[in-house]
Amino acid sequence: MRSRLPRLAPVAPLALSLALAALAARAETQAEIVAQMQAEGYRSIEVSTTWLRRVRIVAEGGGRACAKW
Repeated sequence: MRSRLPRLAPVAPLALSLALAALAARAETQAEIVAQMQAEGYRSIEVSTTWLRRVRIVAEGGGRACAKW
């Protein structure tokens, strides 16, 4: 059985760049959500990650609470 590595080698840089782009987009979106919540008057904003690697943002302020996953 022949190794698949030589055929997959050209695809590796593309896969890596797509993965890094997804991480950068996630970080940008997270920052945008936090900025939007601050603009809406939320002051206590906590950002964490769930065990499924989802980002959880919990905010409180002005007598109201909000959570986004």
